[in-house]
Amino acid sequence: VLTHKHARLLLDATHPYASGMSEQLIGLSKELGIPYLRYERPSEYQPQDGELCASMEQAAARAAELGGRIFLATGSKDLATFMATPGAADKQWFVRQTAEPELIERALALGIPRERICAMQGPFSAEFNTALWRDWRIDCVVTKDSGGAGGYQAKVAAAKALGIPLLVVARPRVEYPAVVDDIAGVLRECEAL
Repeated sequence: VLTHKHARLLLDATHPYASGMSEQLIGLSKELGIPYLRYERPSEYQPQDGELCASMEQAAARAAELGGRIFLATGSKDLATFMATPGAADKQWFVRQTAEPELIERALALGIPRERICAMQGPFSAEFNTALWRDWRIDCVVTKDSGGAGGYQAKVAAAKALGIPLLVVARPRVEYPAVVDDIAGVLRECEAL
C-alpha cells in the first residue's frame, strides 16, 4: 500500500512503549526505501517524581518490596510480569485498564479480583487518582512515563498528595533513525520532502 500510494515518509506516532511496533516500522521503511520519522511525545519524568525503574520486571520487584496494596497504572500488557514476581501472591494488586472484555478476563485469569479492576479509559485527573487511591488504601503506584497525553503529571500529583511511592517504568530504548517531539518538527520534516 505504501509503495502503491507513493508514500514519501513513514511517520511513527505509536505509544512510547510500543517499541516492537516501532522496530517493525523502522524495518519496513528500510525495506521500502521510505524515510522514517518518529514522533515521540516528550518524556515528563523528573527524579523528584518517584523512582525510575529500567524495566517492568524491576518495577514489579520494587513494588513487591515497597507495597502491600499496589496500584498498576501500566495497562494490561505487562500484568503477568507483576503477578509472576516473587512475593506477588502476598500482595493485593489493583489495576486500571481499558474496559475491553478480553482484557478484563485476562486480569481475572491472572488472579486480580473483579473488585480490584478499574476498567476505564483515561487519562484521569489528579483528583480522581487521589480519591481512588485513598479509597482503595493504595500504598504504592506503578506507572509509565507516558507524557502529558497519558496523564503522567496527574499520577505524580496524586502520589505526592497521598505520600505514597511512585515507581516509573522507563521508556524502552529504541535506535530511531530520526525523532521529533512536537508537531512543528513533523511539519518541518514533511515540508522538507
